[in-house]
Amino acid sequence: MPNFIPVEKQTVLITGAAGYICSWIVKTFLDEGFSVRATVRDLKDFAKISHLNELKKKSNGHLKLVEADLMHEGSFDEPAKGCEILVHTASPFIVQNIKDNQKQLVIPAVEGTKNVLSAANKSDSLRRVVLTSSVAAIHGDNCESGSGQNGMFNESDWNTSSSGDYNPYQYSKTMAEKMAWKMAENANWDLVVLNPGFILGPSLSTRIDGASVDMMRSLLNGKYRLGVPDICLAFVDIRDVARAHFLVAEDRNIAGRFILVSEVGNTPMVAEILRSEYGKTHPIPKNVIPKWLVKMTGFIFGLKRDYLERNVGHSFKIDNRKSLEELGLTYRPVRDTILDHAEQLISMGLV
Repeated sequence: MPNFIPVEKQTVLITGAAGYICSWIVKTFLDEGFSVRATVRDLKDFAKISHLNELKKKSNGHLKLVEADLMHEGSFDEPAKGCEILVHTASPFIVQNIKDNQKQLVIPAVEGTKNVLSAANKSDSLRRVVLTSSVAAIHGDNCESGSGQNGMFNESDWNTSSSGDYNPYQYSKTMAEKMAWKMAENANWDLVVLNPGFILGPSLSTRIDGASVDMMRSLLNGKYRLGVPDICLAFVDIRDVARAHFLVAEDRNIAGRFILVSEVGNTPMVAEILRSEYGKTHPIPKNVIPKWLVKMTGFIFGLKRDYLERNVGHSFKIDNRKSLEELGLTYRPVRDTILDHAEQLISMGLV
């Protein structure tokens, strides 16, 4: 029998609650009746937290928003008191036009994780930590192969090719996860890590500053009307990611890392799906930009030639069986995810 803790006795602390991913995690725990203590950077930033207040009104659980900052040591100590579960999601997601790799990505990811888990160490009640990592901590470039059968990536693989200078986002996720596993070695709490792919799906807010939302808007609003590069991504629905966080938090027998991926596809596939539904009303790209042209123009988006060489036109394989078998997840079809996301953006007037 799974080692479940009664919901009515649980308080979960969730970091980065206003973000695209975390808002759905907050909603999922609230819908299950949990008492949720959710951190935001600024309680006075009503534009970023208004959707959380709406969730608060409609939920079965109890939501309390508290201020905390990843870069302030001790900022999470008080919020962690009395919590049985900690879900740490807050981390910067920037892949283009990065001016300072260390300041914008690596330091916030690693030091933020250290500060949050230090608060976990000071909590007498906390027993389970769930870290939102990424498949970026599993592998760096699409041209690489995993250690599994037929070159598939699995939970035993680690990104060894990224660095502070090359693929700094992937490096930041790798270093943050390694920091978490190190801190878990002698802790009173146990750690489960989720490694989702590229997350798509409807947002709970009208914010447009996230990478996933930006990609969808760019495909719908004509920014890429001349074509898209052939870049392979491991897709997963945001609602499935949120569900996975609840499942691993609830069952104390679940352990280790879990790749969360529905399907591996590419950007032309996303455009084709969108075009089948919205091609008559939106300037969705029809063409695939040749690799040589992508390499010539990539600097416009802050992308280096070596990154483009190792990723454009390369596919990869990734093994999601552990999430299917041990978590019992049933992934939404990628087509449904893409169209649900597009419909939300269009209905809210965000494209």
